[in-house]
Amino acid sequence: MRTKRAESMRPKPLDLQWFHRNEIAATESTDEQLSPVSEMIVGMTEMGLAAKGDGSLQRRSSEPLELCIFLPDQRGLQFTVAEGRQANAHQFIALVWAELGLEKEMTQRTLALWMCSPLLSIQLKGHHVPFKLRKLWPHLLRRYANASEEQIFQDEPLLMVRRNVMLTTDQEVQFDSEPKLLELLYLDAKDCTLRGYRPFPVSDYTRLAAIQMAIEWGPFDSKIHTLNFIRDAVEDFFPEHVLSSIRGWSLFGWTISGCARAEAAIMEQYEDVSDLPVKELHKRYLQLNRQHPGYGSAVFFGQIEQRGRWRTRNAPVIVTINCFWLTVVDQTSRLPLLTMSIGRTKWCCLEGAQGDDPFLALLFPSDDYDSRLKRMVVIASKQATFMEALLDSMATAQEGRPNGNSGRLDEAYETFFKNRTDLIVSAVFDLRDGVCLEMPDRLRERWLQSADHVREPNDYPLEQCAT
Repeated sequence: MRTKRAESMRPKPLDLQWFHRNEIAATESTDEQLSPVSEMIVGMTEMGLAAKGDGSLQRRSSEPLELCIFLPDQRGLQFTVAEGRQANAHQFIALVWAELGLEKEMTQRTLALWMCSPLLSIQLKGHHVPFKLRKLWPHLLRRYANASEEQIFQDEPLLMVRRNVMLTTDQEVQFDSEPKLLELLYLDAKDCTLRGYRPFPVSDYTRLAAIQMAIEWGPFDSKIHTLNFIRDAVEDFFPEHVLSSIRGWSLFGWTISGCARAEAAIMEQYEDVSDLPVKELHKRYLQLNRQHPGYGSAVFFGQIEQRGRWRTRNAPVIVTINCFWLTVVDQTSRLPLLTMSIGRTKWCCLEGAQGDDPFLALLFPSDDYDSRLKRMVVIASKQATFMEALLDSMATAQEGRPNGNSGRLDEAYETFFKNRTDLIVSAVFDLRDGVCLEMPDRLRERWLQSADHVREPNDYPLEQCAT
């Protein structure tokens, strides 16, 4: 007969309850629920921070506001807006559609207004007031960006038109017949590719560069587009982290024999596509990008604990989230570390101790063939609440969406985007018994430190996890 004492000592399957509660909250969320940005705007307004100098603002609210909204290639559209200090993002972006001659209903599903700087990028909801958000920008940076006061003071965000992060690739291809819209999508994809947010195999980078050359240079001319010409321009067509793999070696201005193969391949592929119509080139560039699990994503930054030869270290990472995928990329090497289907992942955001960044905990199927095993990794980031809010929105949107190809990883990329859990410090759970099988010391300490804020009486202590 089992005693009450023995019963109380049995591990309970409740240390995954945080993920379960998060899943319920995401299901019950609505569009009216405030985003982190909206919450901060409301909070700052109530505190009076947004209303500093409010009397003068009210007197000037009816005055015209001059502003510039940028396209993904940094071209700016100038507008003078009556009562622009009170105008919302929906009104601003409608001016862009009219200026570019784009059909409103089609375009507003595809593109959105963003406020972007090197420190933080935010997709604005229709009700957000850009002028008010700009006034609050330093407060947003202090809360959501790792930046010094000097960087915050010097930061100057831009209003930009970019791809709508809630758009699926299946929805996007329906607009491929619209040349102006196709060009804007191409420009946005090119910018993200050249920034290195979406790591590709070098062979794919070469194909993308060749298409970009054909768009920008036109038909191939052997007298102009020589190997030396391409070598001098290559940094405009590849992200920085792959340049060393592309450039041929030279000595005193002379290329060393056998060291220009990559540049020769670029020139050959450029010649092959250079006579295609620009619209077809835009489509080909996007078709290749759409195969990437990070295409169309919002980009975030954080840190993850990686294994080293002698000890673990906190490594900076890039986190991308779109309608179907969450990817984690080593920010230094641009090596894909994790590629997770949102439909098979659970998450929760927990606050750390005072002075520590919050972290996003991710629970996903282990790479092992045993489907009972789950791994948990944590990403420390000031932007963890943004990531959680976007994941909640994506999960809710998936429920009402028919299954499409966007939720499956292309077979050609399965090896390149395999989960490299051997490089990352992670915990392992057995779902059958509801117990934690492995919890590294530093991860255990960080997890317990944060989980104490939300632990319920029935949650068993993770000290029972085996190490």
